[in-house]
Amino acid sequence: KLLKIQEFGTGRMIPLELNPAQKIVHSVAEAQLKKRGHIRMVILKARRMGISTYVQGRMFHKATTRKNKNVYIVTHSRAATSTMFGMARGFEENLPEEIKPEMKYSGKNEMIWGKLGSQYGLSTSGGREVRGSKIDLLHASEVAFWGDGGGDYLLGILNSVVQGYNTEVFIESTANGTGGVFYERWWDSQNMQDSGWSGVFLP
Repeated sequence: KLLKIQEFGTGRMIPLELNPAQKIVHSVAEAQLKKRGHIRMVILKARRMGISTYVQGRMFHKATTRKNKNVYIVTHSRAATSTMFGMARGFEENLPEEIKPEMKYSGKNEMIWGKLGSQYGLSTSGGREVRGSKIDLLHASEVAFWGDGGGDYLLGILNSVVQGYNTEVFIESTANGTGGVFYERWWDSQNMQDSGWSGVFLP
């Protein structure tokens, strides 16, 4: 409840409290974390269910309460990237001063916390910013809309995720027809007995 989000319709800042869809995702994520020691999730969702908000809040919380956590958010468009970063800035600006970590750098699409050594970065799919980076927590948003080259780009950022415990990857999207990287990832999560990915459908 310490994280604040902008209320849809009114624009006022209110505490982030999980709705039913967010609680489902949280439950599946925590179960996989307990079982495997990490999270790999594919989420097929309807619009405006708050899934991106949940993932943003989860990763922001971990970046600002744990040392040396690198968060990376990738969206399908510049407008979505701007919206995501606005949400992250809202979390940071509205944290109580007594628990707000020291900020080392705050740029257009990046925040770095000095003493924690954690950072939070965002980009649009198809960019080159992430190549060679170390990622602990990855949120790939609206992957069905990444377009040509989306599969190669997703593979590249997944290869940047640190191997080992306590890493988290959330791939989510609304549907966009058959075929493509998100379509394939979703059905792998459903049809492969041990793909390592948990699939959640939120109609």
